Amino acid sequence: MKTLLKRKVMPLVLTMALVFLMLPISALAEDAYTYIDADGTEKSTSGPVTIIAGTGAGETLASGWYIVLAAGVTRSSTLTVNGSVHLILADGASLIVTGSSDSAGVKVIEGKSLTIYGQAGGTGMLTANGGELGAGIGSSSGYASGTVNIHGGTVHATGGGGIGGAGGGGAGIGGGYFSSGTVNISGGTVHATGGSGISGAGGAGIGGGYFSSGTVNISGGSVRAAGNGGGKDIGGGADSSDHGTLKNGEGGANVYLTTVTLEGVNAVTPVASITTGAYAYGIRDMFTDADGKLYLYLPEGTETTAAQTETGDPPVTAAYTASGGPIITLNDHSAKGTLYTGAPPTAVAFTSATADGATGAVTSTKIDLAFSPAIAGLTADDITITDGFGSAIKGALTGSGTAWSIALSSVATEG
Repeated sequence: MKTLLKRKVMPLVLTMALVFLMLPISALAEDAYTYIDADGTEKSTSGPVTIIAGTGAGETLASGWYIVLAAGVTRSSTLTVNGSVHLILADGASLIVTGSSDSAGVKVIEGKSLTIYGQAGGTGMLTANGGELGAGIGSSSGYASGTVNIHGGTVHATGGGGIGGAGGGGAGIGGGYFSSGTVNISGGTVHATGGSGISGAGGAGIGGGYFSSGTVNISGGSVRAAGNGGGKDIGGGADSSDHGTLKNGEGGANVYLTTVTLEGVNAVTPVASITTGAYAYGIRDMFTDADGKLYLYLPEGTETTAAQTETGDPPVTAAYTASGGPIITLNDHSAKGTLYTGAPPTAVAFTSATADGATGAVTSTKIDLAFSPAIAGLTADDITITDGFGSAIKGALTGSGTAWSIALSSVATEG
C-alpha cells in the first residue's frame, strides 16, 4: 500500500514542478534602479520594483514600478497595463511580447498609463506585436487606449491585422481596430508599423486603428512610423475622416517629419547631440538606423545644422555639420538632408568625352574628358569603359582641373 501511494504522488510532484517552470517570473526587489527621466536627468527608484523576467504568458501590471533586467524575456500572450505603470528597460535587456487574438501586444486599459524609460546607455529594448485587431502597444479592438509615454529605450511595435477574413488593422502604437490612442514621445528610438486589415483597412503607424484617429505628441527621439493599408504614418487609420493631432505637446505647435542622414554612418549608432537652432529637441536614447538616418519631428521652419555621435569605450565623438546650409523643416513631412563630417560634396557636370580617332581611319589612343567645375583626386579606377560597338582596354589617366585623358589600348573595333 505504501509503495502504491509513492507511485501516485511522484508524478503529481513532477507535474507541479513542470508547471512552475513554465510560469513567467516576476519578483519584487527592494534595490534601487536608475532610469533617465523625461527631463533627461538620471534618477533612482525609491520603493519596491517588480522584475519582469523569464518566459511565459502575459500578466497584468498594476500601478507601480517594473524593470526588465535580462535579455530574452518573452511573453506569449497580452501583457496588460491596469494602473499607472512605469517600465524601465535596463541596458542590454529585451522584452518581446506577442499579443493574444483580438488584443494588443501590450494592452493599456483606457484611463491607465504606461511610461517607458531607458537607462544611461539607452540599449534596453521592447518589442510588442499586436494580436489580430489589436495595437502593438495600446488597445484591443473597440476600446480606446490609455496613454502611452515613451521617454527612452528602443521600442519596436507592430499592430495586428484582420481576423477570420474580416476586420481592420490596429496601430503600431495607439488604438486597435476601431479604436483611438494617445501617445507621447519625448525620447528613445521608436519603430512603429500599423497592422494590415482586410481589403486595405489598415492602422496608422502611431495613432488610431482602422477608422479611428489619434492624439500624438513628439518632442524628442528618432521616430520612424509607417501606416499600413491606407493608414497614416502618424494620425488616423484607413478610412478615418479625422486624423487627430501631431504636436510637440499638449497645446503645442504642430510638428513635421525631418529625415536627417549622417554622412558615412552605416550601422546603428548612438547620437550624443543634435542642433536644431533655438528649438530644444529630446535626444535621450536616440540611435540612427543602419543607413545613418534619424527621423525627427520638428516645428515648421526649424533649422537642423549639426549632430554628434559617440561610439566605443572609451567613447569617440564624431561631429557632423550642415556645411551646405541648414536642413529646414517643411510642413508636409518631406524635409530631408545630410549632415557631413567635412565639406559637403560638390556637384560636378561631365560635359564631354572625345576620342582622338576617326571611324574607319585612325585607331583611338585616348579619350579626352571635360568636367565643370574643376575636380581633384580622379583616378583611373573611377572610370569604367563599357563595350558597345567595340571594345578597348583603359590605360593611364592624366590631367587635372577640368581636362583629363584616359589612355586606350587593344581597340578591337572603332565606332
